Amino acid sequence: TTEIYTLSLHDALPIYKMEKIIWNEESWSVGHSLMDDQHQQILALINKMIEIRQGKRPKSDLLTALSLLSQQITHHFGAEGVVLLSVKMPNLEEHIKSHEQFSSKLREFLLDCNGLSSEQTIDFLVSWWTDHILHEDTKYKHLFIDP
Repeated sequence: TTEIYTLSLHDALPIYKMEKIIWNEESWSVGHSLMDDQHQQILALINKMIEIRQGKRPKSDLLTALSLLSQQITHHFGAEGVVLLSVKMPNLEEHIKSHEQFSSKLREFLLDCNGLSSEQTIDFLVSWWTDHILHEDTKYKHLFIDP
């Protein structure tokens, strides 16, 4: 839920009401330590962006955070693809396609930072990542658990 209140008319950063994402090992773990570590790093960067929008960090840090996030995600998607290929994940092509669609949207945000509101960007990141990890990535958890 997002509530926005303008503090003043002079280039004020609206107050952004969104809770930070808290990692829960039981719910969020995909059963692979590298993937879990990378997911946590990505969520930490998204949380940093939430703090920027809440005014807890300088708003000038937003583009830097988005750029770092893009780099981390690119690295993660490559690593995840290799890991999932090694365990012969079913429907891997479809999973990779969802990564490509996300990456395309992230590039749009990077190219048009000023044209899109940071609330829209952060809302998209939070929504996509929570859904992707909790509903897509956890589907391959069984591939890493010994019977």
